[in-house]
Amino acid sequence: MALGCGLLRCDDAGQTQLLVWVTAAPLEGLPIAAVDVTVESEDRERTYDSAHFELVGGAAGRFALPLTLGVVPRDASGARVRVTARAELRDAALSRPLVASAVTGFVPGQKLLLPLVLDVRCSLGRPCPEGQVCAEQVCGPELRQASTLRVLGAGAPGPSTGSTCLRPRDACLDRCDAGERVAVARFVDREGRATLGTDLSEAPCCRDAQLDAPEVFAVSPTPRPDLLPLYRCRNGAGMTHYTLHLGCEGDGVNDGVLGYVVSPVTPGRCDTVPLFRLHDPDTSERLSTVDLRERDRLVAGGFLFEGVTAYVWPEVGPRCATGAQACVLANAVSRCEGARCAVARCIEGFADCNADPDDGCEVDTRHSAGHCGRCGAACREGEVCDASQCRAAALAERVGCADATREGFADRSRFPEIAACGGRWLVPGVFPPTPRVSLAACANAGNSSDGRAETAHCAAANLCALGWHLCRGGEIAARTQGQGCAGSSFAPESFFAASVSGPGCYRCALATNAVTGALCTNASCSNDCRPTVCSLACRAEATLTNDLFGCGTLGYSLTSECDGLDRTAGDLCSQLPSSAWRCGGVTSESRTVTKPDAAHGGVLCCRDP
Repeated sequence: MALGCGLLRCDDAGQTQLLVWVTAAPLEGLPIAAVDVTVESEDRERTYDSAHFELVGGAAGRFALPLTLGVVPRDASGARVRVTARAELRDAALSRPLVASAVTGFVPGQKLLLPLVLDVRCSLGRPCPEGQVCAEQVCGPELRQASTLRVLGAGAPGPSTGSTCLRPRDACLDRCDAGERVAVARFVDREGRATLGTDLSEAPCCRDAQLDAPEVFAVSPTPRPDLLPLYRCRNGAGMTHYTLHLGCEGDGVNDGVLGYVVSPVTPGRCDTVPLFRLHDPDTSERLSTVDLRERDRLVAGGFLFEGVTAYVWPEVGPRCATGAQACVLANAVSRCEGARCAVARCIEGFADCNADPDDGCEVDTRHSAGHCGRCGAACREGEVCDASQCRAAALAERVGCADATREGFADRSRFPEIAACGGRWLVPGVFPPTPRVSLAACANAGNSSDGRAETAHCAAANLCALGWHLCRGGEIAARTQGQGCAGSSFAPESFFAASVSGPGCYRCALATNAVTGALCTNASCSNDCRPTVCSLACRAEATLTNDLFGCGTLGYSLTSECDGLDRTAGDLCSQLPSSAWRCGGVTSESRTVTKPDAAHGGVLCCRDP
């Protein structure tokens, strides 16, 4: 007998037998615009019902997480159903969908609680195999027997929300709570192994460690709905590393929580900076730092750059002017001396152009959308900084580059939908694309911007104007009338990357290609689209991150068709100037690439559809 299901508001569900509770981790701060919930047959052959919930903060948002809704059977067949919640994100914050699902059944006369958690950490690791789902960061069976679900008695309250986002204007997407912070210190033992801790009075463990640095970065010492726990993990060799993964990524045992941090899918949120992780292949030691110079020294010494673990605060708390974090050094560590900046570089409502240069940063009442020029003069709302002058933001939207200047495909009448945009970024990755950083200084990022210290901590996507994105494979030829890179001239010693990568050997994978997955088990097969197998005609996929592709005058010339792109950066970006391009020391160049210098190119930007 077929089973029909209906979705009900939980407070209307007098006969509800499944109370579905949809929440997220972290609960607040994720760029979720809406949640879609579907109820299907176990074999997915029939969809019984579906609902779309616009969250507060969206265009017509009325709902807040957690969501509660009822699923009731329309007959007595007792067949199992699959309930799936899928998040619709405001931007491309994740390379894989944010999904939670379960297969379960009903117990006549009982109301059962079915929690579904949209855990961002489940989308950061490897996908689960068919028939399994990620729960508490571990892959497990999608089937959850009805007998194992919590029974809600008559009149029993449902699960607590835990969210403070209950009012229509309180979106909890961009809101930041300064909260309490505690300094994380670095300790080093006799063997030179580093450990982090928040208690300066003693080493975090028992290896006779000595204090090496009293304030490496800062974390929240207490949980918050918009933060994730950063776990301390220790392996059998006594090595320690720090991760968002409850199971320590399979390396060691969980030794507790170091502190609470901002998710890596919301770069720069709440004035945070990236926490870089590096790995020494000779000793298996892992180090964490927010200091770009230390990261680069370690990479030069043989460490491998593993990417950004999370986002943390660069210091314990704000100590500048009116109590906001105002000073930014070029190495990404903020420092204040009393109420003054250690350097003449101010952000977020502060200016350093006082009559007396020793006065430091003071409140800049002119600030709105961003700063422009050496002295931090603010552009008005709707303006961007172009060559140290404020110009209408509409110009940037027409040009395609955030700083309103193109470095390639300069003829806008011929190329209205593609632009080459120069500049810098320190949030790693062009494919899968890292979302824009929301700092005000990133609004006009580019090589024409004077905000060098501020714009350094933006993502590659910030070089594109609003309404534009990093060009994907399959868009370049179409937007250049089939000419590709040959349609434009480029400055000497420049390279402009697209959001395109591949399986290795300088062969790119495109969204328009047809070959997907591992089609054979022999590694020599020409159409096997696994990473590092060097296949042709692969479809773009998040695991294929070997090599960078683009336009310009630097790099190797491509010998195979790549949607009109004609240059590749070489292994570990070896064909690009190391002063401007860094690929992290691993053969996933598209995922790890950063560009600390504005010279020598940037990215290709395409107009949104």
